[in-house]
Amino acid sequence: MKISDSVVFREEDSIIFNQLNGSILFLNRTGFIIMQLISKGFEKQKLIDTFCNQFEVNKTTFKKDLNEFIDLIKEKNILTNE
Repeated sequence: MKISDSVVFREEDSIIFNQLNGSILFLNRTGFIIMQLISKGFEKQKLIDTFCNQFEVNKTTFKKDLNEFIDLIKEKNILTNE
């Protein structure tokens, strides 16, 4: 997983802007943390383990929510499979 080169991730505003298609995504705290981990090169399983350990979240529930979030940001061409 990698954030697309055409995407600007503004951490100070919790905003993702795709320069190619003009889409904007406003992140909540969870989405913001996920994007930070992705931008640091975390792969999916490491992201799940890190997030769940840090925030004491149920892995099954988080994995489902993460998959939905990843589908959303892939749909908006924010994330690539590189």
